[in-house]
Amino acid sequence: MPSIMPIPRQRLNPFPFFAAMRQKQPIAYDELLKAWAVFRYADVKTVLHDPAAFGSDPRRLDRPARAATPLRPSLVSTDPPRHWALRSLVLQAFTPAMVARQEPAIAESLNGLLDTAREAGGMEVIGDLAKPLTQRVIASMMGVPVSDLPLIRRWSDAVYQAEGALQFAADVTEMPVAVQAEMADYFRDLIAARRRHPQADLISALLTAEVGGEQLTEPELVSFCAVLLFAGHVTTVNLIGNALWSLLENPGQLARLRDQPDLAAAAVEETLRYRPGVLGVARVTLRDVELGGRTIPAGEQIVAWTASANRDETVFAEPDRFDIDRTAAAHLAFGHGIHFCMGNGLARLEGRLALQAVLARLPDLQLAEKTLQPMDNPVLYGLQQLSVTCR
Repeated sequence: MPSIMPIPRQRLNPFPFFAAMRQKQPIAYDELLKAWAVFRYADVKTVLHDPAAFGSDPRRLDRPARAATPLRPSLVSTDPPRHWALRSLVLQAFTPAMVARQEPAIAESLNGLLDTAREAGGMEVIGDLAKPLTQRVIASMMGVPVSDLPLIRRWSDAVYQAEGALQFAADVTEMPVAVQAEMADYFRDLIAARRRHPQADLISALLTAEVGGEQLTEPELVSFCAVLLFAGHVTTVNLIGNALWSLLENPGQLARLRDQPDLAAAAVEETLRYRPGVLGVARVTLRDVELGGRTIPAGEQIVAWTASANRDETVFAEPDRFDIDRTAAAHLAFGHGIHFCMGNGLARLEGRLALQAVLARLPDLQLAEKTLQPMDNPVLYGLQQLSVTCR
């Protein structure tokens, strides 16, 4: 009986497991988990590309109905046609221009955090840089007061520690119900405050977004705020941590990037391919489907391992080599199709600016961590901590 997911001791490096599955069982079923999985690039892309055959709403599973939770359904787990309307409404507010306006605040936060690191002669990348940076940025963008940052820290810790809840879904609706309820109450209050007194922030923009006379409902607003807080923070923490981890393991690439800071955007893309912050996404078959010579019945859960697709040797030359000059096929770290990550621009901006600032401000960067520990989470991919020293 095949296992379709890496076991805990493989979490630091799940890629040999993925490579073996691509070769031996590219489409597999796990009797214990009652789920299918696909591992090859072409199959993963097919699953993500066809929402008529592969839905995102877990309530469509052919198994006992799931209990309602305070943040369900979310944009992540909504299927067409409602998904199209939600996405159009959100994109009216969450624009490239709004993302670009965050650059000065990102640079200011980076300077302050790196001043502290220089004075200390090093830092713990996850706790001293990536988490505080991304928390401040997403809070500022959404209009969350600085005084409420401790709440964001606590909620993000709940995501990192959600071992059982996030079995196949990097989605806030899989978090503990008590955490969801607290987040929902908080955002309802913040939304009410913005209705009374609009500000130049994302929540105020979402309140006025309109398509065909339709606006987001309050439950949809609340759910999206929680999703954005999760996606805009946790996954970007992993991007920054995984990028510096990969560069420190590859000193030639680190030196090249230090000499040519304009390659930072390319380094971000290669990190997203080589060590993506999310390993895979879950879908539900909406009809009987043929995939890779296998028939998968309707109502089944199927996991598309995007991290495996990003190492597919039929698509990427030398896929296990970290190469910031890579210009080959597109990775699937942000998904594909109608659920392509809307926050990709913000993540890319934060990642690029963080790499440029770290390498400019911290000479002679060295890995200080002797034993790296992965996140205790089966679908989120990153380190618990990454200590570095600098001159």
